[in-house]
Amino acid sequence: MKAMTPTLRLRPVHVVLALLGIAVATLPRCRAESYAEWIASFGLSGDAAAMTADPDGDGRPNLMEYALADLSPVVPNPSQTEIFLQYLLPDNTWSALGDGRVNGGAPPAGAKLYTVLRYKRRAAAQGLRYVPQSSSDLNIWAWGASAIEEWTDEQGYIYARATFSGDVFRKHFMRLKVSTLD
Repeated sequence: MKAMTPTLRLRPVHVVLALLGIAVATLPRCRAESYAEWIASFGLSGDAAAMTADPDGDGRPNLMEYALADLSPVVPNPSQTEIFLQYLLPDNTWSALGDGRVNGGAPPAGAKLYTVLRYKRRAAAQGLRYVPQSSSDLNIWAWGASAIEEWTDEQGYIYARATFSGDVFRKHFMRLKVSTLD
């Protein structure tokens, strides 16, 4: 079977960043099939094109910006991942996402606190492994069906809920680990 080479597909769409109605930058959006094509579409090469590089200085390496929807390696972007707290109530129903922040008030009696990570994959990204992980100590990270429950909403956001719970004083951490398949 002959291997197929992915092709670069650029859309004639531009994202215009504006401050007080003044255009400050124009950035071409593309639907590249591979990391190499995606990074080249932003004019990056050499060290700036490395998967571990962060040419825009926003704290996310190029590989993470490639993996997540609507991020650019040349313009600092707000985070595309969010952490929520959620309660499993005594009647075995879930509180709304974010209800773990009870404005300083006490949690519902008998409720268990869970941590939820939300992210959105870049639809055209290829050859990536997305692994949501949870930890209670930042040393030992758990993943897979026994540690993380996942679901997707109508907008394509993926939610990963840690299956361990605790009270409001227990530490909960989540992260999204992205790596290449090769």
